[in-house]
Amino acid sequence: MPRSLKHHGGWEHRDVHNLYGLLQQKSTYQGLLSRETVPKRPFVLSRSFYAGSHRYGAIWTGDKNANWEHLRMSVPMLLSCNISGMMFCGADIGGFFGNPPPDLLTRWYQLGIWYPFFRAHAQYSSERREPWVLGEPYVSYIRNAIRERYRMLPYWYTLFRETSITGILVLRPMWM
Repeated sequence: MPRSLKHHGGWEHRDVHNLYGLLQQKSTYQGLLSRETVPKRPFVLSRSFYAGSHRYGAIWTGDKNANWEHLRMSVPMLLSCNISGMMFCGADIGGFFGNPPPDLLTRWYQLGIWYPFFRAHAQYSSERREPWVLGEPYVSYIRNAIRERYRMLPYWYTLFRETSITGILVLRPMWM
């Protein structure tokens, strides 16, 4: 944007452009709250964030490819998000673009149950990838992984509660 463009208060765009993620999440969160007569906990999911965004919603790592490299990349990306203060984060199970083979999708589910934010998501033009479409033995492997996620919900709840009180990371690097 041209430097002559000024934001409210006379700010240049280059001084405030990184705030977009925070302001977008905050305004969405506040807008959802204002629609309710009884305060609830709105769910906001964004790919864009900035310091302080953790107060308003979850983030994900963005649209990744359905390949082994992007599966591997998800772990350091989520650790980096946690170190940056964004504890409620995840990656698209199976990747967003492309069609993962059954073994990759199964492994992604098995890893993804350990993401703070766990969801399967893909581009609309991707092939169907619901676990039951894959057939055996993959359905059983994925079912077992999802059941493990549900068994661990009290643990996840405790981690997030501890984070809200102390600020300690949900995903903790080895050096912590």
